[in-house]
Amino acid sequence: MQWNTFDGKCGICGDPYDANPGDHEVGGKYVNVVRPLSRCYDTDDSVIDITVRITSHHKGYFEFWLCENNNMAVDPSIDCFNNLLTIAGTNGNTRYSINDVVEPSYSLQLNMPADVTCSQCILRWKYNAGNSYGCDETGCGIGLGPQEQFINCADIAILEDCSDPTATSGPIVTDTTTISASTDTSIFSTGSTTFFPSSTDVPLRTTDVVATDPPSTVNPNIKCRAVGMFEDDDGMDRWCMANCLHFPPYCPPSYCMCVEGDEWDETD
Repeated sequence: MQWNTFDGKCGICGDPYDANPGDHEVGGKYVNVVRPLSRCYDTDDSVIDITVRITSHHKGYFEFWLCENNNMAVDPSIDCFNNLLTIAGTNGNTRYSINDVVEPSYSLQLNMPADVTCSQCILRWKYNAGNSYGCDETGCGIGLGPQEQFINCADIAILEDCSDPTATSGPIVTDTTTISASTDTSIFSTGSTTFFPSSTDVPLRTTDVVATDPPSTVNPNIKCRAVGMFEDDDGMDRWCMANCLHFPPYCPPSYCMCVEGDEWDETD
């Protein structure tokens, strides 16, 4: 659809270009206008740390953009993503290649623009794969021309003082509720717990959530496997183990099930 129907275009956060709205856009099933910010950065943070986890290596490269949106209730147009961020320590490169290095995760730093202050910026990541044969103006070969693309977005703030949610006039951060530490060392907390990154105290917009720090250890007796249409798929079993036991966990019940113990109960 992306390449054959819409000439390479897709939604701002990876949904189909003609979705109205997309699942990952305002009005979509995964978006709540009172969602918390993922992280707040001080304006004096000239670089930020990024980790990208890849569960299936398709070669290619990453790119990152920043959009100053400042309104959780309204999505920007693609034109807002006009800050193509450079990779720190690369003399201005905007692409981070993973063609020659196969790792479960990639850690890098991004240079942050010095003139940006926002109560809600959208950090947009694109993974342009490079393992398909294609052709472009440079010729034909593996990694050339249209490739698979994966896109993700995160809401962040860039403030003069992240401990002061009134540091800008933006409409997003409206109270001083913060994420608190926890000593929980189980795989997750209870099923009703909502997890948010908490390496720093991040202002939230709601007061009715529970948040914890990442568990210091993962229960070694927890086993996860694929269910439903992916049952008995070894690759999806590995995917469930990697993602369900990651923090924050991504463990959709339609894809994965986790139990404690060495053996699966047949009634599960």
